[in-house]
Amino acid sequence: MTDWRGPWNGSHVQRAARNAQRSAPARRPSRVARLPLHVARCTLRFALGIPFALTTACGDGTPNPVLQTMSARAEEEAEAAVAFRFAAAEGADVQIFRLPGLESAEWDLEGPRAATARTIGLASDEDLLYLLTDAGELATLDLAVGRSRVVDTAVAVATMSPTGVPYFIRTDGSIALVNRRSVANWDTKVETPPGAIWTGARGRIVGVYDDPDDRRLVLLTDGRPPEFQSLPAGPVAVSRWADLVAVATDSGLVTIDPADSTDRQFRRFRSEPLAVAFSPSAHRIYLLTTDGRLTALERFELDVIDRLRLPGPADAARGDPVGRMLLVKPADQDSVWVVDLVGWQPGAPAASAWDDELPAVAPDGTVLLWSNDTLATYDPVEGRTLARIQARDDHWFIAAWDPRRPALQFAQDTAAAAEGATGPTGGAFYVQVSSTRNPAWAEDFARNLQRAGVAASVLPPTADDELYRVVLGPYPTRDAAEDIGRQLGLPYWITTRDTLQAPA
Repeated sequence: MTDWRGPWNGSHVQRAARNAQRSAPARRPSRVARLPLHVARCTLRFALGIPFALTTACGDGTPNPVLQTMSARAEEEAEAAVAFRFAAAEGADVQIFRLPGLESAEWDLEGPRAATARTIGLASDEDLLYLLTDAGELATLDLAVGRSRVVDTAVAVATMSPTGVPYFIRTDGSIALVNRRSVANWDTKVETPPGAIWTGARGRIVGVYDDPDDRRLVLLTDGRPPEFQSLPAGPVAVSRWADLVAVATDSGLVTIDPADSTDRQFRRFRSEPLAVAFSPSAHRIYLLTTDGRLTALERFELDVIDRLRLPGPADAARGDPVGRMLLVKPADQDSVWVVDLVGWQPGAPAASAWDDELPAVAPDGTVLLWSNDTLATYDPVEGRTLARIQARDDHWFIAAWDPRRPALQFAQDTAAAAEGATGPTGGAFYVQVSSTRNPAWAEDFARNLQRAGVAASVLPPTADDELYRVVLGPYPTRDAAEDIGRQLGLPYWITTRDTLQAPA
C-alpha cells in the first residue's frame, strides 16, 4: 500500500513554479489580427517575465496587476536563492551561501574528492546536483544527505536537460544518460566527442565541433547514426530546448534547425554581429553589433522587434532563467551592463570579469559578479554591491533551493519516532524517500543516511517492474511516519511492506 504526500511549504511552491516554466519548445505562431500598440506593448512585457525595474502600469497608465503579482512572488522566493561553492582544489568540501547576503548556510556537504572542473546542473525533483571533475568523473552531490558519489568515469562532456536529466558523452564516444539514478547507455556513438553539447526536445543531443577548418553541428538520437551540418564561423547560441541554433556571423545572423538541414534563415546586418543569445522561451533572439546596438528579433521570420542603443559596443551576452534581464559584456572592459528587458534600458555598469559561470542572475534577481579573488552580489535596481566574500578560483552554481536542518538533528527526530515500532511484519509504516533500478545506488543512499544517524533501509522489489526503495522507519503509526515525512522538506510516500533489506 502506497500513499503519496508532499509538504507544500515555500520550497515546493517554488518547485511547482519551476516545473510550470518547463514549457515545450516554441512553435511557429498562427497569424492573428494586430493588437493596439499600447495593448501589445503591455502584453509583451507580461510575457517576458518578472522585471527588476518595478513599475505598476502599462504604457497607457492602466494598472498592471500581473506585474504586481509576479513581483510579490519574486520577493517571496528570495529566501530560496543560494549559491553552491565548489573548490577548484582537490579534496575540499562544498559550501552553500544564502543570497543576497552571502551568509554561509549551516549544512555539511561532502564534496567530490577530485577537483571540480564545472557544474552540470540540478535535478531538482531528486535534489541531486551534478558536476564534472578534472579527472573526467561525472559526480553527483546528494543534497538530502550531503554526500557525493561518482556516477561514471572517462566523461568528456556533459549537460543537463530542461527536465533535469543529465546526458553525457565519454571519451570513447559512447553516449549515456542518468535515469532514476541509473546510467542508461545509448546504442548511438560518435568517433570523437564534440566540444560542447545541449539537449532538450525528445531526448536528442545537439553538439558543436569547433574545428576552424571543419566546424560542424551534430544531432544525436538514440538508435540512429549522427547527423552533421556545416556551421558558419561566429559566436553560437542554442535555445533552451536545443531546437534552434543561432550563429552571429561577420555579415548577419544565421538560424539553423538541428533536425532539418534545409531549414536555415539568414538576416543581414550593416554592422557586424558580435554576440547572440536566446530568451528562455526562445521566442526572441538578442543580437549585439559593433555599432553598440542591442537588437531583439522574432525567432520565426527574424523580424526586428526593437532596438536599443547601448553605452558602447559589447561582445558577449547572457540571460537570466526567466527573461527579466540580459547581462551584456562591454567590449574590452571587465564590467557588465544589466539590461532591463521589460523597461528596455541598460543599467549602470558594474565591475566584473566574465567567464563560463559568472556573472549570473540568481532566482531572486540578484546578480553575482566576479572581480579578481572576490565574489560579490549586486542589486541591479539600486545599482549597488550587497555583499562580498573571498572566492579564489572556485566554481559556483546558483539555484533556488532551501538548505534544510543538519542531518544529525533530523536523525534525532526519526529515532524518537521509531521507538515502539512493531517491525516489518507487525503493520509498521515507512517513509519512502527514493526509488531506483540501481541496487548499489539505493544501498549507498541508505548507508549515507545511516551514517548521519537516520533509520534508513532498502525495500527490494517483489516484482520485475518494481524499484529498489530507500525508506525511513519503521514507525508504529501512520501519524508518526507522516510527521517525519513533513520534516523532510521533500516529496515522500507512506508505505507498508513485509520485506526489508539492510544495506551491505
